[in-house]
Amino acid sequence: IGALKVSNGVISDQFMTYVKPVFDIPATATSVNRITYETVKDAPSIKEALSGFLTFAGKSVLVGYNIGSFDLQILQRDAHYELDKTITNDYVDVLPMARRALIGLDNHKLSTVANALHISADNAHDALFDCNMTLQCFEELRKRVDITVKNSKDVKRPYKKEYEQEDLETA
Repeated sequence: IGALKVSNGVISDQFMTYVKPVFDIPATATSVNRITYETVKDAPSIKEALSGFLTFAGKSVLVGYNIGSFDLQILQRDAHYELDKTITNDYVDVLPMARRALIGLDNHKLSTVANALHISADNAHDALFDCNMTLQCFEELRKRVDITVKNSKDVKRPYKKEYEQEDLETA
């Protein structure tokens, strides 16, 4: 699990932890993310790792690549089962931004989008590297599709109905 805290485009803090799996790591996963049993044998449990991440994230707006239909689904499931919590953070998914701004790509995988934007994808599938790559793509795509986080249709609010403007301004 990796995350960056960003304020006005500047990284102010980072969170990174592996999670000790309860099952063997498939060879196909290791070939993509280079994570082996040796890498995670002393890592915290999902409960500990997720608790640390949620503390780190606080009430910040979460920005991620395919976060709405992938990452948040996994985090929500594990937060529910492990911590009896629901993640209520607003979030921005960079994937729909990429689809609007970069028409004609063969696909809209993060590394493909990064390459199209002349952003290095050489260490893709490393949590903090992917966070940095997503941040760079987000900043570049914001210029191309005229997106601002405040008052944007790209900010998803799945769990709340009423929002205070200052919530988005301070995240």
